[in-house]
Amino acid sequence: MPGNWMEIVQHGITQYVWPVLAVVITFGLAVLMHEFGHFIAARISGVHVSIFSIGFGKKLWGVTRKGTEYKICAIPVGGYVKLRGMLSKEAEKFFEGEDESKTGGSEQGAPTEGVAATESTGLNFAREAIEDTAALRNKPWILRVFVFASGCGFNYLVAALAFVAIAWIGTEVDCPLPSVVGRVREGSEIYEAGLRRGDRIVLFDGQPVSTWGRREEDEPPGVLDILDDIYREGTTRSISCVVVRVENGLETSRTLTLPGAEAIARAWSKKGTADFSPMIAPAYIRDVLAFTPAHKAGIKVGDIVEAIDDKPIRDWDEMMDIVMASTGKPLRFTIRRGDTLTTLTVTPRENTTPGREGTGMIGVVSGNAARQWKSLPFLAALGYGFSMARQTTGDIAVGTLGIFKRFRLREMKDNMAGPLGIFSITFIQARKGWEFFLYTMAFLNIALLVLNILPIPVLDGGHILITTIESAIRRPIPARVLANVYYVFIGLLLSLMLLVTFFDVLRFAEWFNLGKLFQ
Repeated sequence: MPGNWMEIVQHGITQYVWPVLAVVITFGLAVLMHEFGHFIAARISGVHVSIFSIGFGKKLWGVTRKGTEYKICAIPVGGYVKLRGMLSKEAEKFFEGEDESKTGGSEQGAPTEGVAATESTGLNFAREAIEDTAALRNKPWILRVFVFASGCGFNYLVAALAFVAIAWIGTEVDCPLPSVVGRVREGSEIYEAGLRRGDRIVLFDGQPVSTWGRREEDEPPGVLDILDDIYREGTTRSISCVVVRVENGLETSRTLTLPGAEAIARAWSKKGTADFSPMIAPAYIRDVLAFTPAHKAGIKVGDIVEAIDDKPIRDWDEMMDIVMASTGKPLRFTIRRGDTLTTLTVTPRENTTPGREGTGMIGVVSGNAARQWKSLPFLAALGYGFSMARQTTGDIAVGTLGIFKRFRLREMKDNMAGPLGIFSITFIQARKGWEFFLYTMAFLNIALLVLNILPIPVLDGGHILITTIESAIRRPIPARVLANVYYVFIGLLLSLMLLVTFFDVLRFAEWFNLGKLFQ
């Protein structure tokens, strides 16, 4: 608890004021940049923008400049730009409640005699001709796709720049793990080759090693770097390694012949419990996921798990073995936090990750207690940022498609969030530090990108699909057909929004004591 008034003010700013601002900035920037992407692409393409809106519903503020109305609305859960001629003329009239039988013009009593009629017809023709040149529907297919995709492109840019900022400014990261072996499953191919827990690998395929993997190209390679190179060769040759083993207080050196790179990789990445893994000693908590048993119990970033139910924990694998076998069973964690020990009760819940169903999870991320400061030169940070954005996009896309493909409500509840959940997660992450805030901003922008690029009508990907179909068949999709498609998918999206919001409410209900969210 903060002591003097300066500490109280600082605590209030860092734990409450700043996280609230972080939520506003994160959501506002994600929406603003998405819509600005459409806006700037439309301007470049010569398409007139009628409205640029942040939010929906009642207008709170607005101004008109050069024919474009800029406004902020009451419901800050999105935004939109209204482009001239985004739909075909037939579709626009249909959505405005018109049809050909009600359309005015020369066939429906328009003036056809005298000078006035001629001038009126001429002005209307000129006005329509000017409007048509600024209509999106009359632009080449590639420009229409460019306009529709640019919102997602700008979200990708924001995410990449967030990663760039983290790498360039610098932050504390895990030191590379020493090349000490953790678990080796008895009876496995690795075990039969002679590798044992606690072995320190000093030579791997003829190359000296001291870590499992390097962080930079100019650093000496680690075990996994060499293993990756061998794997890429496509060879099945055995791998020689030299290990140092402590027996009876004495260090001895042993030369082992391990199976090929493919067999080692398979043993390493085996779902559930791997045949072998690096030792992480002690069990260091690098991150705690929001709304998980660990978060609810009060585990924090930087905690070290020293015992569970009074059983000493030597490394991450030992901790996870107990957690995975204890779904629904309260566990008493002894935690080292700085110089003090504390005891917390954590009840693992069932894991819904494919391949790990039925095992327990508490929602923590592993790390190394040994930390180092890491920052990159600007050009290197630039490459890192865009590489991370690309990797994150792929991970979120694969995960999202998998969730919808399997459509398991329990998995959706554990892995999807609505506005309430996202607000809360952003608030929680911002309290951990600025780097967590930037990671959350990047993740949210990529998630918005992935959602919007799906080929679903009313989303950007759906507009791209529709305009591609219309370009292929060389005519607009009939307005009534298009309207029915829109209505169906609007209903589905609203249903999904209600479902994930319901999941948010369930998370809060399961929390029991909402005060723990802000502790």
